[in-house]
Amino acid sequence: MMSVCYYAQNTNVKKETSLMSVCYNAQNTNVKKETLGLLTGLLTLGGASPALAYGEWFSGGFVTPNPLNWTYDSVTMSTNYLNSYVKPAAGSQWNGVSSKVQMVFVTSGSYRVKTLIATSPDPNVTGLFEPFCAGGSGVTCLNSTWTSGRVYGYENAMAASGYNATERISNFTHEFGHSLSMAHVTASGVNAVMRQGRQALGTQSYDKANLQGKWGL
Repeated sequence: MMSVCYYAQNTNVKKETSLMSVCYNAQNTNVKKETLGLLTGLLTLGGASPALAYGEWFSGGFVTPNPLNWTYDSVTMSTNYLNSYVKPAAGSQWNGVSSKVQMVFVTSGSYRVKTLIATSPDPNVTGLFEPFCAGGSGVTCLNSTWTSGRVYGYENAMAASGYNATERISNFTHEFGHSLSMAHVTASGVNAVMRQGRQALGTQSYDKANLQGKWGL
């Protein structure tokens, strides 16, 4: 697969991942993660490859996310869906936290992140972010400079699981967080939209602190 970060909500999910797919979200605290190669524990604090992630953010990312222009795929996503679930998850959640971060929605001109609706290959997977860099895409790019990225919303999986509006927004907020180099939160005892699992949260103080830790105040 070409994915790097995806969001799953099944409580009994078990994933066997390749080098191109290491980051996923599941409600089950006993979820089993298996990677074929060097990247076991990649997004766990103090994991096997700490050079790829510092704290709870990726070492790689866009050169500067101010502005980080993003758009949507009008073929797969209606404007109503865009306005209801996607726009509230981008600027409304991540802007105003760091002076170095400003997500800007555009319908023309250049952009670096594109949002699409796609069909999930797995009913437990509800979202995904895929970065692109000079060396390729996915895990290859985690410690590199990103040239572009894609946020996928798997509406078929969200609908089948009965996601409400707040949960859909939370799902997209999580994936947009990855586009800002945010990794999955592993610290215990804190609320965070970047934690793995089905949630109905916006960005929390812990998410904001991580964003500032990556990009500055």
